[in-house]
Amino acid sequence: MRIQCTILALATMTACNPSSSIEGTWVFEVAADATVERTDDGDENFVEGSFPLETDFNASDWTESTTNERSGQLFVAQIIGGPDKVAWLALEGVLVPGERVEGIWEFVWNEFDETTTERSHPAGYRFAQYQRTSQSTVVTLDFSGPDATGTFGGVTESERSWTETDVWDDDAVGQSNSQIPTNQYLVGVPDGQPTPRNDSLLQDCDDPECLLTVNETVTTTYALTGLRSDENSADAFDALTSDN
Repeated sequence: MRIQCTILALATMTACNPSSSIEGTWVFEVAADATVERTDDGDENFVEGSFPLETDFNASDWTESTTNERSGQLFVAQIIGGPDKVAWLALEGVLVPGERVEGIWEFVWNEFDETTTERSHPAGYRFAQYQRTSQSTVVTLDFSGPDATGTFGGVTESERSWTETDVWDDDAVGQSNSQIPTNQYLVGVPDGQPTPRNDSLLQDCDDPECLLTVNETVTTTYALTGLRSDENSADAFDALTSDN
């Protein structure tokens, strides 16, 4: 697969920071294999419940194996020198800020989506669900050697939270079942006890409202290498990215 994009970096051109030497047209390759790290954690206030000792929100009794092989990906970039130790990366119409720290250029951009849903009843019941998903994409580049090296990757974070009144009159409210999905994340305590749930008639939590929050973080990193084109000009960049 070939990905074509434009990187516009405004680099320092002072004598003590020879960023102008990185100007030109570059061909970058993103490695096929990635390093992936995943962490799960959460918070809850159930009296007779807790997260498992080894928290894995995607755990299952099933064993599934997938084998995948693919090639690396290529993209063409043009770097243009400018003032100060700051930079901008123009990628598919998005202008991304970056900076040069101890010889390494780092470009970072963030996206997020946040939603809160709430239901309440005048008879004394409230339920709220909160969800936030964010993604940070990071490109690092080191031009100190004959070729450019660095990384391409990002961090995806997901937070889901549920809060619900602990005790309520189910006849007046017209609802008896809890909407917090404790069966998906919690286990009963002491060991062997049933999975906790929020019973409308019982005090199941340490606070007036029951709480369950789960967080998932996935970090993915690919190796990145770059070769400078022989033609250090905009014409070379246009030739490499042209569809003709």
